[in-house]
Amino acid sequence: MTAASWATRRRAAAAPPPTTEQVAPWLPLVWYWVHRCRAATIPPHRLAVTTEEDLFASGCEGLVRALRGFDGTRGVSFKTYASERIRWWILIGAGLTRQGWPPPEVAWPAEPRG
Repeated sequence: MTAASWATRRRAAAAPPPTTEQVAPWLPLVWYWVHRCRAATIPPHRLAVTTEEDLFASGCEGLVRALRGFDGTRGVSFKTYASERIRWWILIGAGLTRQGWPPPEVAWPAEPRG
């Protein structure tokens, strides 16, 4: 991991929470991924114990983390960046991540030495 990416993560961790005006335009993207994951990714045995509202709440967590951690200088659109974060957090909400393999936002690696 480069020093620039560590600086971005530190900035994201210290960033103030996004405002309603920042979050509201992206809520349809969260719903898109909730419906897409329900239809194609989440197996029926998990759908029986996970509500759509739970998945939406998890997706909103991904959206907030995307708003905090987005770095526009990397050449990726916010929609692409946010979609990956939202989808990943929906899978976390559905309990589909393997134990010991969380996303970078959940378990940050130790600071680099040197």
